[in-house]
Amino acid sequence: MRITKENAIVLVVDIQERLLPAMAHKEDVLKNSVILLKGAVAHGVPVIATEQYPKGLGSTLAEVKEAAPDMWIHAKGQFSCLEPEVNAKLDELIASGRDTVVIIGMEAHVCVLLTIRDLIEKGFKVVMAADCVASRKDFDKEMAFERAKFEGAVLSTYEAILFEMTETSKDANFKTISNLVK
Repeated sequence: MRITKENAIVLVVDIQERLLPAMAHKEDVLKNSVILLKGAVAHGVPVIATEQYPKGLGSTLAEVKEAAPDMWIHAKGQFSCLEPEVNAKLDELIASGRDTVVIIGMEAHVCVLLTIRDLIEKGFKVVMAADCVASRKDFDKEMAFERAKFEGAVLSTYEAILFEMTETSKDANFKTISNLVK
């Protein structure tokens, strides 16, 4: 599987104001997610975000919105992100040749994992940016990684994903990506 700027979509799952404070390693996850999003935007990769019950959990964090200002955001009620509106948006992106979803967010063992399962069932190649996902407990996150691999997802890191999209030091975005990951 190749992750390219032409075939990728980034899906941000529920990185919200009142959800993030409960997560383990929240500062690192947020920092890494913002870097991944800035790099994806530099490469022209579309970004979709979901918000679980925003009335209670707040909206997508300002830092995330600033990193990907043109991202499409959907408020959801079910744990998997693949509600009809998100499916319609994904179908638009499939039509443009995008078949690989890079997924980040929280919680790893609930919304992220169930979304991975549904994306794979829909026919997508799925890459979990492991250093951009969180759960309240480390063991839940570890088990989510195991299950994600079992379901067919590939685990990677934000830096590996960004450089794979860049492919060469001759890429117009190489310097931008290099500066982001420093």
